[in-house]
Amino acid sequence: REEVWLGGTFSPEAYVTATRQQVAQANTWSLEQLHLHVMIGRTERLDVVRLTGMELRGAESTGGNALRLSDEVKTACDCVEFSWKQ
Repeated sequence: REEVWLGGTFSPEAYVTATRQQVAQANTWSLEQLHLHVMIGRTERLDVVRLTGMELRGAESTGGNALRLSDEVKTACDCVEFSWKQ
């Protein structure tokens, strides 16, 4: 599965918007019906976009979708996955 370094794209906002539009078009859903779901870590799911080089600021992942405050300014994330759900 391909991974994307979001910071290396010309326009990160446009990339995320394009993924939303692609999911909406593929499923004939309205854009307004889609909600972003984010998961820190790597799974075997095929319906996600995998991002690398992401950082959490003032927090750290405790697994899954759980976060806790951290004394560290930033914490590197190995992989962040996101998907669009209706």
